[in-house]
Amino acid sequence: MEDSLVSTSNATPERIDAKVKDYVVHIDLKNHTILHDCEDWRKNMDTKNLCKHLGKLLLSLDQNTALDLLRSMLKDREQWKFAAP
Repeated sequence: MEDSLVSTSNATPERIDAKVKDYVVHIDLKNHTILHDCEDWRKNMDTKNLCKHLGKLLLSLDQNTALDLLRSMLKDREQWKFAAP
C-alpha cells in the first residue's frame, strides 16, 4: 500500500485520527478504543486482530508512538475496545 494513501489529521498523546485509502481510523488512546470502518476490521473485531489499514497507519506513525500503542494493545488487550461505525 502506498504511503500517500495514509493521511493523519490529528495525532496527539490522547488521540490519532487518520484516513487510510477511503477508510477512517480513530484511535482513542486514553479510552483504549479503535474505531475503523473496513470490512476486514468488522469481521475480526471480536478476535482483536488488526487489518492491513491499521498496519499501514502504524507504519506511518512515529516509531515510538507506534511501539507504545502496540505494547499497550498487547499488554492491556482486554481493556481495548475495537469498534466499527
